[in-house]
Amino acid sequence: MGRFLVELEKLAGELLTREPHPLAGPPSLHASLLQGGTEISTYADRAKVTLERRTIPGETVEGCQAEIQAILDRLAEADSSFKAQVKATFWRKPFEIRRDAEIVRVMDTALESRLGRVPEHIGQTFWTDAALLADAGIESVLLGPVGFGLHSAEEWVDVNSVIDLAYVLTETAIRYCGD
Repeated sequence: MGRFLVELEKLAGELLTREPHPLAGPPSLHASLLQGGTEISTYADRAKVTLERRTIPGETVEGCQAEIQAILDRLAEADSSFKAQVKATFWRKPFEIRRDAEIVRVMDTALESRLGRVPEHIGQTFWTDAALLADAGIESVLLGPVGFGLHSAEEWVDVNSVIDLAYVLTETAIRYCGD
């Protein structure tokens, strides 16, 4: 497992050098869960690692699996006792919306009205239900308050940005759905 984790770290670094998506940036990869062994004094007969591979638009689950499989194949070739398999257990298509979509234009207007400036468009590599909505033909955007620490021990949002967000969401709903 150690050899695999070393190779995985190399791949994670290489992903960061790839052509980034204009909004979401480059894809990412990390080992999130490690399991193995039965006690401290014995060699583990097996180990399991669960990975998170965040994709960007244009990538496929098959392509991501092939990258991991190539590592496994190299390790097996170098050591005949190395046995491993890769299996995708959860995958969702990356989400992207056109900059000129009606919902984007309406929300931009509400944001500019509330904040007094043209909003900056950014992207993220984490997955949300917006991808499912988009696949169903429902225009969607991601917008949230200013904060830090998403899904961490210390997570916070700025209270004033929550108030601004409530205004923007209300105005967007009225303008987008009102006619």
